[in-house]
Amino acid sequence: MMQTGKRTPSDAARPRRLSSRSARAAGPGPGGEGVDRLAVLVVGLSMVSFLVLYWQAGSPPALRRIAHVDLAGLPVLAGVAWLAFRQ
Repeated sequence: MMQTGKRTPSDAARPRRLSSRSARAAGPGPGGEGVDRLAVLVVGLSMVSFLVLYWQAGSPPALRRIAHVDLAGLPVLAGVAWLAFRQ
């Protein structure tokens, strides 16, 4: 029997394989777990250091929105860090 590339009704019952994109989304990032962990540490250090400098400078009004976004992002970053560092 010749293959035409079309899906038949019997093919619909078979489970489909994950594409490489969906498989990557379920696992560690493209660079591996080490890169994910390093990225979480770098982003966390950046956010916390900005907040420290912001408060040391007397909380300038021009930077208030950035500080609020960083504060709101810290819990999200904590969740991402938990996912990156869990075994």
